[in-house]
Amino acid sequence: AIRNGSLLAVKLLIDKGADINALSIANQSLLYVSLFKGHEEIAQWLLDKGIKVVNVQEALTTLTAPLHLAAEKDYITVAKSLLDKGADINIKDIKGKTPLHSAIENNHPVMAELLIAENADVNALDNDKQTPLHYAIKYNRVTILPLLLKNQSISLEAKDKCGNTPLNLAAQRDTSLDIIKQLLNSKAHIATIDNDGVNPLFYASAYGHTDTVRLLIDAGAKVNAQVTKNNFSPLHVAAQNGHIAIVELLLSKGARIGVQNNAKATPLHSAAANDHKSIVELLVAKGATIDVQNKDNCTPLYSAIRNGSLLAVKLLIDKGADINALSIANQSLLYVSLFKGHEEIVQWLLDKGIKVVNVQETSTMLAPLHLAAQKNYITAAKSLLDKGAAINIKNINGQTPLHLAIENNHPVMAELLIAEGADINAKDSNNCTPLDLAVKNGSIKRLPLIELFLRNDASVSSETQEHINVLKKLVIVKRQALFKAIELSNHETVIKLLKEGFALNTCDKDGNTLLHKAMQVGNLPMAKLFLSLGAAQYLNKSNVQGLTPIKLMIDKNALIDLLCIM
Repeated sequence: AIRNGSLLAVKLLIDKGADINALSIANQSLLYVSLFKGHEEIAQWLLDKGIKVVNVQEALTTLTAPLHLAAEKDYITVAKSLLDKGADINIKDIKGKTPLHSAIENNHPVMAELLIAENADVNALDNDKQTPLHYAIKYNRVTILPLLLKNQSISLEAKDKCGNTPLNLAAQRDTSLDIIKQLLNSKAHIATIDNDGVNPLFYASAYGHTDTVRLLIDAGAKVNAQVTKNNFSPLHVAAQNGHIAIVELLLSKGARIGVQNNAKATPLHSAAANDHKSIVELLVAKGATIDVQNKDNCTPLYSAIRNGSLLAVKLLIDKGADINALSIANQSLLYVSLFKGHEEIVQWLLDKGIKVVNVQETSTMLAPLHLAAQKNYITAAKSLLDKGAAINIKNINGQTPLHLAIENNHPVMAELLIAEGADINAKDSNNCTPLDLAVKNGSIKRLPLIELFLRNDASVSSETQEHINVLKKLVIVKRQALFKAIELSNHETVIKLLKEGFALNTCDKDGNTLLHKAMQVGNLPMAKLFLSLGAAQYLNKSNVQGLTPIKLMIDKNALIDLLCIM
């Protein structure tokens, strides 16, 4: 009856002797159920009838007591009656919340005032060690905050499990400025730090809360205080996160523009690394040293390039940054951009006239051309060669760029390097030539590379020749299997062999491509597959009889069916 809100039935049953203090299997009292279901009138009637189980907590999931529910739902009269009946004002639910926590969380200022007046613990901790004051900050309860602050027992410096005081928490959030002002007027400690060593000014700077930053500085926050284990300043984090208004404000309040963290990185490094062009421009205009180095001798330009920050890269170079600077590991800007895969930056650096094209990184002895060959950056490789890159330069393993092109199966790159004069017989530390590598890693996909070397008169050892002969025989057998699979409509085998390296223009002894074969045997699904993979470019390729795939399609009345694929 109570669960369904049937007050008349409730009254009748209790008048007939029903147990008003009965509990369910989950330890839910009748008072709990009436409050949980929102039946305020029934809850009050039960209290007036003398119900005694006012502190019994629901046991199944929440450990919620009736006073929690009254506070949550803002049932003022019920809350007063509960307190008169001996309800525990500081009782905690499964999350450690007291009724006062619940009242604040649900924005009930009158309820909060009642509970505080009845001596609720204003410093009670929930399971996250957050007090009611933390809740007022977390939920931006502007009207409730003064009720807490005027209490003589309130702790302004209580720390939650992350070490945040209420002021530190407020600085992290988009909190009303009025809340910040109230905390400061109540003498909250302005330089408090959390478990990570972070103070309110740093948080406000990090999250882009410009007005909070101004308020904290005006209240005495030290603009150059360096916090966290990395010794970051507010200016570092504002520059890193792109908050230009805060950067301007901090500088106007005396922030040191060249302040360095533990890695000796400056705010300019931070802005450049994150491609905040406007902040980079502002810092340079305000006098930041453009080629300042961190502990690894990396400049802001290096930081920008490493992160692919093209706008910052262009701006810094236009402002005079040293394009030929090297890191402590002898990494040039060209090396870093290639290593990180920023091809557009690579080309831009080359177009800008970078000179250190043959500088090798200390630990690997990789030069820019090695990386271009490894990553198959054709345009970059051409530009490097035009700028004087040594084509046969060797890394720590004795490998030339041609070795790396072969190792990574880049035939077009290999062809370019050979055409430009690469030593096709250069040997690495294992006495392997590029051809040896191609053969040792042999698969059908490598055959074009192998043939490229043979056409260019590469030296062939007896062992390598034996491998080549085996590979050629394998290709013949598998090519026959491919054409047979088309004839038998063995879709799975065809896909497998294509993945192994056979091209769509692979021909049999009669000059038939895969598309020829599919049309000759009338296999339209297979023809559609080849067309979907790009075989349309071979529609006019003739076999030894002079027949093209498109002619066969017309003869088979299949052209219209296949047009949608082309």
